Amino acid sequence: MKALQRAVELTAFFDDFSDNRNDWEIVENADESARLEDGFYVMENRCDGDWHYFDRACPGMDHIDWKLETVFKWKADGDMNHFGLVWGFEDRLDKLNRFSVSADGESATVMSFQKDHHRVYHRYNARGLRLGSDGIIRMTIFKRGNYYHFLINEQLIYVCHRDHFIAAGERFGFYIEPQLEVRSGWIKWQPLGTSSTYWNNHYDRLDAE
Repeated sequence: MKALQRAVELTAFFDDFSDNRNDWEIVENADESARLEDGFYVMENRCDGDWHYFDRACPGMDHIDWKLETVFKWKADGDMNHFGLVWGFEDRLDKLNRFSVSADGESATVMSFQKDHHRVYHRYNARGLRLGSDGIIRMTIFKRGNYYHFLINEQLIYVCHRDHFIAAGERFGFYIEPQLEVRSGWIKWQPLGTSSTYWNNHYDRLDAE
């Protein structure tokens, strides 16, 4: 009951990057670039070995059901480095969770790990995805009860119990590995109550697959 009350109190978040009203990081240096351009949030990791992230806070997200979704556009150039979404971390970024795809469109990874990757708590790799060469992808995470559901282009690729994931914080955002440039057309975080029409319809479809 308390979780449902908190869900009502929380406000859904949506950003189409028409402006920077939500204060996403804007940066330009030798290591990285992040900017608003033509209705996209453009992120470029210019490093050779370090992954980067761009995030925002969402207090309460660990205690309710929710949906996190975004659309990426990128250059499908055969690179095996990954980009995607991260969630469940604090400002100091000691531990976090990630859902990412490779720039060659062939694989996806779901991972819970320490920021230096010296310790991985859980990892799942999906291979042979063949996402195509148009360089457009929709990534979705559903958290319902004790389970996370991971979808690419509305196709379910993995379901996992929450005990396998770190839940040390209430931030979410974008993840990008070295020598990649990606663009997000929008990002949405939505609290989901048990009466959510959208969720119930979508969950029925997942069960049927």
